[in-house]
Amino acid sequence: MSEVKRILVVDDSPTVRKLILKDLDEMLYEIMEAENGVEAMKMMADFKPHLVTLDVEMPQMGGYDTCAAIRDIKDNVVDGKRRICDTPVIFITANDTIEGRAKGFQSGGTEFVIKPFIKNEIRNAVDRLLRHEGQLQGVTALIIDDSRVVRRLVVNTLETEGVKSIEAENGVEAIKIIVKHENFIDFIITDYLMPVMDGMEFCNQVRNNLGMKDIPILFLTGSEDRSMILEFFKAGATDYLPKPFAKEELFARLNVHLNENKLKKELRERVIDLKRINKVKEEFLAIASHDLRSPLTGIIGFGELLLEVEYLQEDEREYVNYILKSGDFLLSMINDILDLGKIESESFEIELEPTDIVPILESCLHGAQYSAKMKDIRLECSNRFHEENIPLVQGDKSSLTRIFNNLLSNSIKFTPKKGLVDLTVTPSIDKKSILISITDTGIGIPPEKLPLIFDKYSKTSQKGTEGEKSTGLGMSITKQLVERHHGTITVQSKIDQGTSFIINFPII
Repeated sequence: MSEVKRILVVDDSPTVRKLILKDLDEMLYEIMEAENGVEAMKMMADFKPHLVTLDVEMPQMGGYDTCAAIRDIKDNVVDGKRRICDTPVIFITANDTIEGRAKGFQSGGTEFVIKPFIKNEIRNAVDRLLRHEGQLQGVTALIIDDSRVVRRLVVNTLETEGVKSIEAENGVEAIKIIVKHENFIDFIITDYLMPVMDGMEFCNQVRNNLGMKDIPILFLTGSEDRSMILEFFKAGATDYLPKPFAKEELFARLNVHLNENKLKKELRERVIDLKRINKVKEEFLAIASHDLRSPLTGIIGFGELLLEVEYLQEDEREYVNYILKSGDFLLSMINDILDLGKIESESFEIELEPTDIVPILESCLHGAQYSAKMKDIRLECSNRFHEENIPLVQGDKSSLTRIFNNLLSNSIKFTPKKGLVDLTVTPSIDKKSILISITDTGIGIPPEKLPLIFDKYSKTSQKGTEGEKSTGLGMSITKQLVERHHGTITVQSKIDQGTSFIINFPII
């Protein structure tokens, strides 16, 4: 069974003491009362409270003096060494000012509760202090100050929120602690003026020699010199706090910097995870490039050989054609997936060089003739530049070929028989770029799907006018390749009237 916690309640008002006792619930704690600081100090040795509540204004000895006396109890010796009494002290006062708070914390106070307090307010504060279940539970701080009193003040303040503290008297001692416990320290609070190594030099050592760029370092200083504060930040300080400090301000600043550090850490871990996933994806693509294509090539090849056999029945020949169509679609889908993965990988680079775009367009048109002829679609091309004055673009021939083949095959796929696909090359209005438009008289794109046409994750793909299947990845690949050429691609479409893709490439 755990030890019952002892609480000493010090207040010159019997009514206030009664209210405090009611809020604390005597069933949970062993409680003693004192009318003033003198009486409280006499009770400290025998009662040995785990926590003290103090009124600020009392006869004979006020709250601040009582708190300072508690901190300076002479017989507080551990392992033969005298240490400051670290019993938590809660000031309960109606006089709440920044000066009063500073004086209270300077005397060694841990917490402030303002009169009139609401139900359970004192009890919650006591529970938090005695059980150390604060908002910063699990956080570790390094406290550096040559004053033992100041160190204990900071440590006591931090412990109210569950912070575990490691103490150092100067920068040299602190550096040794960091080297030993680097991965366990979440933030540092340091004094500015210290012997052996002051706060400024210490901060420089941490940032530059130890390479700890992100750990929050907060300076405590009594200086009001603005130029000196500027030097703190030049040395690598994250923030500063003037002495004497208010507890609320300290925690407000710490929470901001700790949350920022947490987000940075999560971001770094996420980047590492994404790089690892990307590497796995690249390795998969390298394997899939061979292992997926090879069996399909065999299926398609043997299917074509079967069609040459004369004794096949009509229905058998139809079955083989289904196999070939399915194989061609699967091969097309695999190629799209592999190409998209390759384009998005970190290692993918294209070498851009001065390129005449017209021969590439002519080659792509020639390659599209067979598909167009099968659907009785007219292919037309018009060049609005003078033949001898066609500008060059920075391009990669293989990638440009993929762009134009994708767009031409897409237009043919969604254009019905007897339709038209027109390719036009023209200068932009400002003469700084070349425009390539591929316009068809096809079925068009529904308005709600138009904004998603280049999104690889959207379900905008549909069958062509002759039932041609589509992977839905072609337009995403096209857009990314266009952007790799520092160009742009836009689309305009109307249902049953046709679609127009316009590419804009900057000219050299």
